[in-house]
Amino acid sequence: MRNLKAVIDFIRERDMLGLTYGDCIEYMSFEEATPYLNDEYIKKVEEGEETWDYKEYIPDRIIEDIKDYLPFAWDKANNCRGISAWRSILHFQNWFYMLGDKDIDKLVDVIGNYSYYGKPQLVLISELVGFDWRKYDDGIWRDSELGNGLDEKEINLKIQEVRDKVCFEKLKEKIEKWKNK
Repeated sequence: MRNLKAVIDFIRERDMLGLTYGDCIEYMSFEEATPYLNDEYIKKVEEGEETWDYKEYIPDRIIEDIKDYLPFAWDKANNCRGISAWRSILHFQNWFYMLGDKDIDKLVDVIGNYSYYGKPQLVLISELVGFDWRKYDDGIWRDSELGNGLDEKEINLKIQEVRDKVCFEKLKEKIEKWKNK
């Protein structure tokens, strides 16, 4: 697992708008998170108006967050919601980067190559964490709202292209081990 401050630096490089800092901050203690929170919120926590809760920073928790977010991401991809679909991919990159492993880092790069509203990347992520993506995919893969969709053969080729760029079986095995700890 990577140091959370290193993850913040990674997020800064990829997310210029700072829309996904929460992916990392939600695993930090209040003291660790304070530099990234606004003064008004800090004051509310210190005065007891708000409560700071954070998640245990372990691989299993991150994998659960990935699985929990996938239905939302598939909805955005299915509905050609470009910015929201792109942000979903940023979230997944952040979560996988937290796991801190050279094989995972290759995955982070591959899923960053956004296409078809992130659907090829979402299939890969879904398969790695054991999420039934077929229940969520509407089967229409296009690269713009008005674009022509891919046929089933082309979809399968796109899925295979993404899988071929990573050591899929090795990654799946690692993730399974993390889930079972």
